[in-house]
Amino acid sequence: MTGSVSSRFQHLSECHRQQPSDAPAVSKSIFYSTVLLFLKTAFTYASTVDSEAFASTNIGHSTSLLLLEDLNAKLKSKKHKHKHKKLRLDENDIPLDSDSSDDPGLSSIPANLKVNKSYGITPELIENFETGIDCWKLLYANEYFEKDLNWLLHRWKADTWQWLTSFQTDMMIFKGDFSQALRMLQEKHKQMSSMPLAEVAKDKLKILLQMAACHFRLAQFSSACEMTLDAVSLMPSSETSVSKAVQPEKPSHTSKYTRMLLLLPVTGRELLPYCINLLLQCYKKKSFHHHSTKDDKALGHMIVLMQYNWPKEESLFSDAIKKIRKQGTFTYSLFFKFIINIDILEEFAFLATEEAGQIEIDLLPPAQRQKVVTRGVVKGGKEDFRIALENQVKRCEENVEFLLKQFLVCERDTLLEHLM
Repeated sequence: MTGSVSSRFQHLSECHRQQPSDAPAVSKSIFYSTVLLFLKTAFTYASTVDSEAFASTNIGHSTSLLLLEDLNAKLKSKKHKHKHKKLRLDENDIPLDSDSSDDPGLSSIPANLKVNKSYGITPELIENFETGIDCWKLLYANEYFEKDLNWLLHRWKADTWQWLTSFQTDMMIFKGDFSQALRMLQEKHKQMSSMPLAEVAKDKLKILLQMAACHFRLAQFSSACEMTLDAVSLMPSSETSVSKAVQPEKPSHTSKYTRMLLLLPVTGRELLPYCINLLLQCYKKKSFHHHSTKDDKALGHMIVLMQYNWPKEESLFSDAIKKIRKQGTFTYSLFFKFIINIDILEEFAFLATEEAGQIEIDLLPPAQRQKVVTRGVVKGGKEDFRIALENQVKRCEENVEFLLKQFLVCERDTLLEHLM
């Protein structure tokens, strides 16, 4: 049987559909052909993705890849059912984002992987992955095939094949079965707990990030944040002085209800931006999806994180400023430690003026804070605030990636506290 792996599967699938019920020889032939195609495609995918573990078979691909959800992909656009309700929305209301991290129907939404040839993510690699999944589905859709496959896997001691476990985990993520993927990842994480960190640091980093993405899609934001921060702590410092990631090519067969997946190189240069974005999405949920609560630290943390992908986050920052104006107050003692973006500094300089309205802000660290508070800024502290802003402008050329990694490591406890 010749042709691409996907065409071979289509042929096997058609033979399986048309096979006579009284033709066991044909059935066995289809079964073994499907098993062989599954092993070929699943191993090709797994050995390419985990190229460091299969260095001898992957000349030219020295960096491992990690399958993750594209958190920026919009799964659904939320529309107002009744026009008259939309008209009654206050102009100061904060719009909710349209991602669906807590949508229970995610597993029914088709997934697409993005091609990125600069990372070695070719259409052929994606085809092998998707064909391996299709073979697995076919083998487990037939009770006789399932029984025979389980017998073979047991006889082969396939539970010791790390590449197969990794493929199965990625398959669950691809299918949107985040609960099952999370269980498998937690088991792998538990097995690594007794191993020396130096030996398993990169594998642990990969597991933690996939766990974080699964927690996020299950709307378990505190756990997603914890796993992400643990992953950041495992990133070598030398890898996180980054240039912006290469943009992957868009799949040719997308639709309005498509989930997007990414295969990212396992380097700090590519994964730190993903971590920052995941945390920002968590804080977006915390700050904008609970209108009745006021949590300045959560909002402040979010503004710090916005600096990485500036100016793309300008719209979100505008929503944050609207929220502060609506609250009438804002306190964030870490402002002058971690915010160096000139546009953000200028906006807060304006908020401190009478022209901005009756907004009470307190951004100075505790040591510089005056006891009496008045409208605008702390009474007697206007000069201190002005000087602090001028000094902060001098820091605008600092490395944002280095600063944000320092923020994620040093402020881990308070980051977690405000997502509980």
